[in-house]
Amino acid sequence: MDAAKLGAFIAEIRKERGMTQKDLALKLNVTDKAVSKWERGLGFPDINTIEPLAEALEVSVVEVMKCERIEEEEVKTEEAEEIVTDTFDLVKYQKKLELHRKIAAFILAVTGMGILLAGVYNRMKYTQKLAEASRILNSADGPEATFVAIKAFDFSIGFIVCGVILLVTSVIVLFRRQK
Repeated sequence: MDAAKLGAFIAEIRKERGMTQKDLALKLNVTDKAVSKWERGLGFPDINTIEPLAEALEVSVVEVMKCERIEEEEVKTEEAEEIVTDTFDLVKYQKKLELHRKIAAFILAVTGMGILLAGVYNRMKYTQKLAEASRILNSADGPEATFVAIKAFDFSIGFIVCGVILLVTSVIVLFRRQK
């Protein structure tokens, strides 16, 4: 199935029916951005959306899968086989996208955890340095040592914040619903 061809077909039928992208999106319980993405050929509707899409556009599922109007009442065996093959290809494509999303979430989580742990380690290490610098404060090197320890401490807080942001992002990526 060709995304650009499907998108052009959806846009054509939607316009014939006098619907906006938002109208179609409301009927399918998706965002108008998702409809726009389909119409621009940048993605496919979820396989579970094909039947409601056909109903909303007042065409058959076969017409949606073939991306063209069918005037005949009967579908030939070759056409039916092609439609089934296209359906399986679409399912494979969507499973591949889901796998890529899970891999990206895992990489974000591992990276975030590593950065978070590095930040915690640095904070513990440089908190000791800060305590030492406080003791040296009255010596000749005191103010410089304190400055170095405080800067290192600020740096570790940045690591911790960055790690937490990556972990939260990985959770969002993992559990975000695909429309």
